[in-house]
Amino acid sequence: MNRAFRFPAAAVAGACLSCVLPAQKGIVSPREFARVEGSSASFTPFFRASSSAASRKHHEQTVHDLGKTPGKIYGIAFRRDGVLGRSTGALPCWVEVEIACSTAATTSGTMSRTFASNEGKDRTVVLAKKKIRFNAFPIFPGGPQPFSFVFPFDQNRVFGFGGGSLCVDVTVTDNDLYDESTKSYNFIHLDRVFNSTTGLHWDGGHGCFGSANTIFPFFSHSYSYARLNYLKNRREFSYVAIGGNGRPGGAGLHLMSTALLPRPKELTPACRLYVDPGKIFLVLPGAASSSLSTVYYFPPRGGFLTIPWEKGLRGLKFYAQSINLDPGTNSWNLVTGNYSEVTLPMYSEKKFPLSYLFTTGFTFYNRTGYLVTGAGLVTKFLTL
Repeated sequence: MNRAFRFPAAAVAGACLSCVLPAQKGIVSPREFARVEGSSASFTPFFRASSSAASRKHHEQTVHDLGKTPGKIYGIAFRRDGVLGRSTGALPCWVEVEIACSTAATTSGTMSRTFASNEGKDRTVVLAKKKIRFNAFPIFPGGPQPFSFVFPFDQNRVFGFGGGSLCVDVTVTDNDLYDESTKSYNFIHLDRVFNSTTGLHWDGGHGCFGSANTIFPFFSHSYSYARLNYLKNRREFSYVAIGGNGRPGGAGLHLMSTALLPRPKELTPACRLYVDPGKIFLVLPGAASSSLSTVYYFPPRGGFLTIPWEKGLRGLKFYAQSINLDPGTNSWNLVTGNYSEVTLPMYSEKKFPLSYLFTTGFTFYNRTGYLVTGAGLVTKFLTL
């Protein structure tokens, strides 16, 4: 997927776009998500698959507070959602779209529900209505994904941005993500952010069987979130892992590492160590919730590991794996579970500096729409 994007050739009508290099010069909004996965995903405004032509229409206007950084913008790029992108590919497609940019008359926090009220006097149609074509995209490993979906401005068209808030007006009139001949839908989800207190958690690998279980393997799931501790009057990160199918009344350990092994270590033909033992930074003890239970908590008894709030911990990524101490099961006397990829929440005490206004379908031509503040697609403005 390391195919270069060439501005002049790709800017012509009907251009077929390839993946853009992740390191290509540009401004990412919100900036803090340049290397961090977003909170969720969205297929609007570009990739809504529908059998209804009206439902494929979409008008969306986004205001990005970019600060003092000026730039000469020649294109806008988006990335696929990193969670869905690791499990599904994307078929070739085209989107018929028009894009206009202006120095916003509002900010993301003062954005109006009336489209025209947000646009500045320097409104410029940077991409006249045309079909933009995209090649098929394969399954990628875990996110964040590269900014592969590039909407180049018309040839020799550059929008000179002097800093402040940028308004991007997108009008989608059609796409081919619904196949009439096969009655099938091809949804493409882009990476979206909003101010969520919950972290991102992805389970991989598998667990193995212990002495107390002959049906289901040992497993664990991790959870993290940001909360306000009213007693201590401080914000905290909280973390807990819950496991199942362990030894009744038994104990275990939860290993937290900054990396996975290049290849899992086979402790037995079925039990594997996934996390890199040389990069473990914390070990949580765990125990079954009762003498009769096979459900484990790390820390034990349903407790939570709490870490005082520090901005530098937001978006911290690590890997975790639980092991069940199970004497006699095998030569190692333990049972391993799956691993979890954990990203601590990117919660901000301020809303993220972008908001959007949209209408769809039969309300497409209305002057007003639905306003969503502090949320939007992770966007890269390509600059010269």
